[in-house]
Formats: sequence, structure tokens, C-alpha cells
Amino acid sequence: MKRGLLLLLCFSASAPAHEFRPAYVQLDESAGFAYRLQLRTPLLPDGRVAALDLRLPPYCAREAAQLRRDEAYVTNDSLWRCRRPLAGARIVLNGLGVAAPDALVSLRFADGARRSFALSLDRPDFVFAAPVAHALPGYFALGVEHILDGIDHLLFVAGLLLLVWRRPRQRLSRLLTTITAFTVAHSITLAAALLGAVRLPPPPVEATIAASILLLAIELAGPPRASLALRRPWLPAFAFGLLHGFGFAGALTEIGLPEGARGYALGLFNLGVEAGQLLFVAALLLVVGRVRFEKPAAQLLGVMGGYWLIERTAAMLGVLA
Repeated sequence: MKRGLLLLLCFSASAPAHEFRPAYVQLDESAGFAYRLQLRTPLLPDGRVAALDLRLPPYCAREAAQLRRDEAYVTNDSLWRCRRPLAGARIVLNGLGVAAPDALVSLRFADGARRSFALSLDRPDFVFAAPVAHALPGYFALGVEHILDGIDHLLFVAGLLLLVWRRPRQRLSRLLTTITAFTVAHSITLAAALLGAVRLPPPPVEATIAASILLLAIELAGPPRASLALRRPWLPAFAFGLLHGFGFAGALTEIGLPEGARGYALGLFNLGVEAGQLLFVAALLLVVGRVRFEKPAAQLLGVMGGYWLIERTAAMLGVLA
């Protein structure tokens, strides 16, 4: 059982730390039945472009188009002129699949109203219609997806759980306090970063997140002692949670928040992150009381934290050079 669990964790840790790159569709309506369409298509790991295509109905003609490319996306800006309004038209985003399973859609209407939601492989189309009460539900699902794809964040949470479990007294209440401290901390910096109050460059943040995993592994690898981290695990959870919040923000910044609904979208994304985190903690609790894997888990945390720290520091110095 120990060997199987360790192999499973190693396989998970070999995945990229952040693979949160849904496509992005922005469709703005203006007077004279004119529509500006922006389609941001994510690049695949090998540099190819995910094969996505979105076209307006046949009664619309494209008048201009411009293509841009950066490190993560290819952006296609186009201007369309229609013979009648798009109101009620069903629009399909073709090509959603394994490479780009999700797409965020933001609509802006001529009267200033806005609507945002998410598309998926099971639901690749939408109706150009006015905002509804359940706008933006896709940001919740994207929050769940991001935390479950963020192996470095999950390993840190696993380390916090193991740290709490080293002291037999009041484990569940101490775990609740510790996870709550982590949640509050990364919620603060996630909101501050996305709303523009605080900005930190991503490379040092990612390197420090790796260092937090390594430091937690060092604490777990040693014999139990009356250290501050062991007596008050919520302190390192809160301190490093502030940094992890900037990591969450770095991923969502690539997509952006819809104008006019930034707070709503941010809240739903954050709730999705917490839901995914609680699912992970619940799964760990089913195992941690039955299998003694603290030592191999600490070794895994140390290996992955050290590897990521070296890799990200080297990448950061390469950028600075």
C-alpha cells in the first residue's frame, strides 16, 4: 500500500504545476449591427495552436482581422458586420477537446449589459442573449479545475495535514483551523492581486511556493518536537498561504475577469478553489488514519519542493539575465 501510494504521488507530481489555460471568447456588440470578436486560443506544450474556430451566423460578414501571438496564447481579433442583430442567435465554438477543454465567454451588449459564462466539450455553444440570474457559473468549475491541477498547492496542503496529524490531540479542530488560515490568506492575496491592489512578478512567487513545500518537508522529516510550526500549524499555513494566493492569481490573470462582474467572478473562482481543496483534504483523511506513510510523504515533498525550487530559480535567473 505504501509503495502504491508513493508511486501515485510521484506520478501526480510529475505533472506540470499549472495547466490552467482555457480558451477565451470576447464578443462586443456596438451600433449598426457591428460586432468585435476576440478569440484567445491556448498554445499546446509543443508550441502548436489548439484548433478552435468560432464563426458568427451566415448573415454576418467579417470586415477585418488581426492575429497576435504571445508565450501562452494566439489571439484573433476580428470585426463583423451583420444584416440584423445577433439577439437569439446560437453560436458554436468548434474544436474544444483535450487540448482546450474549457472556454470562458464574455458578452457585452450595445446597451452596456454584460454576461459571462463557460463553455465545455459537453456544451460548446451559447445563445447571444441578455444577462441572466445565473451568470458566471463557469468560474466556479474553473476554480475547482485549477486547484486540482495545481500539484504544488496540493502537496503543500498535504504537508499541512501531516503536520497537524503529528499531534494526536484535537486533530480535526486543529486541521480545520489550519486549513481556514490557509484559505483566508490566499483569498486575501488572490483578491488583492486580481483587483490591482498588489502586484508581484510570478517567477519569485513560484520559487517561494516551492521553498514553502521544501521547508514543510524538512519539518516533517525530523523527529516530532515542540516547534512553533507543530504547536501552531495555522501560522505557517497563513504565512505561506499569502504567497500561494499570488500563485492562484497568476493563473487567473492569464484569462482575466469580465468587466462589470469582477467581484462576482472572483468570488465564484475562489469558492471553486476551496471546494477542490476540501475534496482533496477529504480524500487524504480517508487514507491518513489507516496507512503510515508520513516518512515517504515527507521525502516526496522534499524531493519535489527542492526540484521545483531549483528549476524555478534557474528559470527566474535566466529571465533576469
